[in-house]
Amino acid sequence: MDVEEVYWSLSKPVEKKQIDGLTFEQARFFVGELPASEHHLWMVWREGFTKWIPLLECHDLIKQPKSAMRRVSPPLPPDEINEFSMINNLSEMANGKEIDQRLSRRFVKYFSVIVETKGGPSFQTKLVDISVGGMKLAEAIPEAFGVSFNATVKRADGEELKIYCKVIKSSARLRVKFLEVDKPRVLQSWLIDSKTS
Repeated sequence: MDVEEVYWSLSKPVEKKQIDGLTFEQARFFVGELPASEHHLWMVWREGFTKWIPLLECHDLIKQPKSAMRRVSPPLPPDEINEFSMINNLSEMANGKEIDQRLSRRFVKYFSVIVETKGGPSFQTKLVDISVGGMKLAEAIPEAFGVSFNATVKRADGEELKIYCKVIKSSARLRVKFLEVDKPRVLQSWLIDSKTS
C-alpha cells in the first residue's frame, strides 16, 4: 500500500526565508545542519498542522536518530542551477539589484492569471511555474500595473485564489512574490496535486 508523502516547510521570519516541499528526512537533515543557537529563529509547518510552530517544539525534527552519523544529502532542487546563473545572481547582488532569492520549491502549473488594479484595466496571462512564495508568468506585466497589484489565479475547474503580489525587480516583470494569499492552504494543496496543471 502506498503511503502519501507529507511535505514539510521551514521558515526563518527574521530573514524572510522559507523552504517548502521537503520530505521528513530532508527537513530533519536541514535542521541537523543548523547551529543549535539558531533553532529559536525557525518555524515549522507540515500538512496536518493547524498553524506554524517554533522549531524548538518540533522534537521529531530536532532529535537526530542514532543512524544520523551516515547522513544522506537531499536531492538537488527541481530547477537546474548552472554556474552562469549563479555568477549572474552574484553580479546583480554586487550591483545592488534585488534578485529572486526564494528557496521554495517551484511547481510547473499552467493556471490562468488575471492581474487587476483597483478600478483600472485587467491583464490576462498563464503561469510558467508557481510556489508558495511567488509565481512566474508567461508574459511580462505591463508597466501600467505598477509594482504591487491584485491577481486572481484560476484553475481549469473554475476554482480561484486571490493573491496580492509584488513584482521582483530583476525578473523583467515576469516573476512576482506573494505578499498575501487569501487561502494559503488551498494554494499548497494545488501545488502538490499531481492531477492539476
